[in-house]
Amino acid sequence: MEMESLYAEFHERERRSKNLLIYGIEEDTTLKTKERLIADKQIVTSIITEITGEDCVVSTMRLGENHQTKDSSVSTNANKPRPIKVVLHNADAVIKVLKNKNKYKGDGKIGADRTMKQREYLRNLISQLNTETDKGVNKNKSIKYINGVPKIVDNKRNDNSNDNATVQEN
Repeated sequence: MEMESLYAEFHERERRSKNLLIYGIEEDTTLKTKERLIADKQIVTSIITEITGEDCVVSTMRLGENHQTKDSSVSTNANKPRPIKVVLHNADAVIKVLKNKNKYKGDGKIGADRTMKQREYLRNLISQLNTETDKGVNKNKSIKYINGVPKIVDNKRNDNSNDNATVQEN
């Protein structure tokens, strides 16, 4: 069974490798559904083009239930915009966006589309770092992506550090 879940995780990561998530982009509730889809794609395309210099967006879609169509007095998430899932041409385009996302100065945050296991691992790592920081241990540490895997590392690089290590920030 362990091999089966490992295989499923591998395929899920492969499937998500062309995806990005963008959080915090307002949703125009005055438009009809089809018009909203077109507007979202135009916004996302301009963001990705600003970051990479090329249009590599295949499709976009909002995730979750549209709370704006519901009674906003009932829903606590009524004013929170739904994240946008962005599908790009290939995984290399996703990596390029993630490496250069700091070029984008507008509203919204850009992140990778992670599997449940990846999110759980990152949550545990953040919890571990926060616990150690609260205890006074690892005050000069942070989480960095090294070869695609989040790790707790020193904030300052030593002169003896391995300059060939790939550090990615997602």
